[in-house]
Amino acid sequence: MSQEEFLLTLKISVTGLDGVTREMTIQEIVAMIGDVIKRSEELKLKEKKLQDEKQKLEDERRNYDDEKLLADTKARHQNNTGMRNEDVTEALQKLHDEQKLLSEQKKQLVEIKMQLEADKEELSEKESALAEIEKKQSEERDRLDANQKHIDAEQRALSEERDQLAEQLADERMKLEQEWEKFAKQKCEENGEDEKQLRIAVPGLDGVVRERTVEEITTLIEEVIEKTEELEEKEQALKRTRAPPPPSLGKGTPPSPRRADDEASSTPPRSPKSEKKALASSTSEQDMILQVKIMVIGLDGVEREMTIAEIIQMVGDVVKKSEELKLKEKELEELKQQVDMKTQRQAKEAQEKGQDHCEDDHLLLSDMHDHDDFEETERLITELKHENQAANEQHKIDAETIREQWQQLKKAKETAQRRIGELNLLQIALRDSKRRNERIKDQTEELEKELEKYKEQLRKNREAKNKFMDQKQEWTIHVHKDKVYYQNAKTGKSQWQKPEEKKDYHEWNLIEELQEKFNTNDKKHKDTISVLEEKLNRSEEKNLAKDEEIQSLREHRNSSTARILKMETDHAKERLSLKQSGLSGEDTEFSASQDIDDDDDEKHLTKSQEELLKKLKTMTREELERKILYMDEKETELKLMIKKLKRGLKADGRKQYDMQKIIEAYEAEIQYLRDLKLNLERTIRAFAREIKTLKRRNKTLEMKNFELTKKLKEAAEENSELTKRLNEAAPRFVIANRKIVR
Repeated sequence: MSQEEFLLTLKISVTGLDGVTREMTIQEIVAMIGDVIKRSEELKLKEKKLQDEKQKLEDERRNYDDEKLLADTKARHQNNTGMRNEDVTEALQKLHDEQKLLSEQKKQLVEIKMQLEADKEELSEKESALAEIEKKQSEERDRLDANQKHIDAEQRALSEERDQLAEQLADERMKLEQEWEKFAKQKCEENGEDEKQLRIAVPGLDGVVRERTVEEITTLIEEVIEKTEELEEKEQALKRTRAPPPPSLGKGTPPSPRRADDEASSTPPRSPKSEKKALASSTSEQDMILQVKIMVIGLDGVEREMTIAEIIQMVGDVVKKSEELKLKEKELEELKQQVDMKTQRQAKEAQEKGQDHCEDDHLLLSDMHDHDDFEETERLITELKHENQAANEQHKIDAETIREQWQQLKKAKETAQRRIGELNLLQIALRDSKRRNERIKDQTEELEKELEKYKEQLRKNREAKNKFMDQKQEWTIHVHKDKVYYQNAKTGKSQWQKPEEKKDYHEWNLIEELQEKFNTNDKKHKDTISVLEEKLNRSEEKNLAKDEEIQSLREHRNSSTARILKMETDHAKERLSLKQSGLSGEDTEFSASQDIDDDDDEKHLTKSQEELLKKLKTMTREELERKILYMDEKETELKLMIKKLKRGLKADGRKQYDMQKIIEAYEAEIQYLRDLKLNLERTIRAFAREIKTLKRRNKTLEMKNFELTKKLKEAAEENSELTKRLNEAAPRFVIANRKIVR
């Protein structure tokens, strides 16, 4: 028995994992270790297999998710197409309703236009009538002003002549009184009677001769003088209180109208043919204008409805009255002239012939008779003045009424213009709505044309697909030189045809062309789908790269925070060691036992470091800023500690040296905290910049991803439409194939 065998057979007490002690040889232990190694290798292989299976399952699940997503997108697309068709039908219905509304609005617009034209015609007629009235009133006003000036001039001339006549009468009266006194004295001396009792035969106005005393004759003369003075005073009062001429009407007020006969006299004569034409064209318009009623407020405050014809008639009456007054004034002037002529003639006869006293007595009586005629003329003058004043007042009233009517016509014109403006605005709005509706109609026509084209293309595609599917299911075509033979796909039989019967062959060529087109389109769609999938994969890879970059930045942040924490812990250890050495007065050198304690502290600090790292992974910017604030507070505390230590320094060298070292350590810690704070602020700013850039990139990637998904959806829709067309074309293809077989 060799030494190796002996060693292998040695027994050793071994405690198992279950806590039981067993005696085992070294050979058994070695075999057991080999079994353990084999089992571990087998377990590793099993673990690898499990990982591969897990990876396969994950791939299958991902593929299943992709298929499910595609199915969901297809279903969503179908729903969207249905909704789009419903929207199109709703839009067409709305368009139909809008067209109905537009037709109704057109009808309303036509009615409004007709009403507007009627209003415009009516307004133009009113304006023309108003212009004619204004023209007549202006001419009448000018004529009345001229007449008034003429009357004023005549009145001035009459007053001057009256003054002269009064002076002449006063002179003659003085002469007559003197002669009468002489005559009375002579008679009294002859008869020996009293002057007052002398009787004289005097003829009266009625032609009867009466005997009157001198006293009665003098009283009569005094009464005549008093009456003449009263008449003069009344005339002066009338002059003072005489009404001013009618006011000149301004731009806004209408002038006084003219009479028809004056108008006829002022207008130039026309030929009979032109007069007939003018009458024929203007009779209807004049009748309409004259029958227009206007609300008129009189000076008594009462509102009346008066036609323009009535207003013109009223103005004509005023003109007639003024003309009558003129005639009366002319008569008065003639009377005055007759009186003047008579007085002049009598004065000449009295001066030339030198009549006797009887003739003087007769002259006195004739003078008295003439004085009565003068009194009558004065009375007529006063009556005429009163009538003229009344006519002027009436003319004022008529002018006021005409002015009010003019204002009312002006207001009516303004309202009509306002209404015309509103109607113009309505017309503009209607024109805009018409244009908009025309645009909508054009768009709908274009959409209908596109829809018809789409339907036609769909029908053609369905027919082609049906033919192709019929051919695909039943027959395949083979060409050999000038002959064509068909092979049945189900039975495998083939049959020949003559060259004369190549009619169906062209159909098959058409079907093959359609099949090729379909294949090329399908290939194109597949290529586009693959390209889009590649783009999507690239975008996903970019997103993953960005995620990895973000993860690396986070790791960098965590590592930096871990480094900062390690530096903090190192400084904390140094601070603790310095505090211990300073308080106990021992040497700063550490023994082996102290080194072991430091190692324990380091282990403890690394655990806390890991915990802090885990916390910092979830820290936000606000938390980091709070950390910086905490460090600022710590810095202030350390500064206060340094101040206290500097105050408590003593003279002995050892203690002073230790305290100085503690102060230096505190200052170093403050500097470290400052650097740490700066680094943290820089990292925060860098993180903010990186977050902004990453957000921007993420947005662009999302947009690209959205576009790619949209293109994928469109490609999937086209593919689904093509498959639908092929499925719809299959039965027709079968029918065509059966016909060919027959």
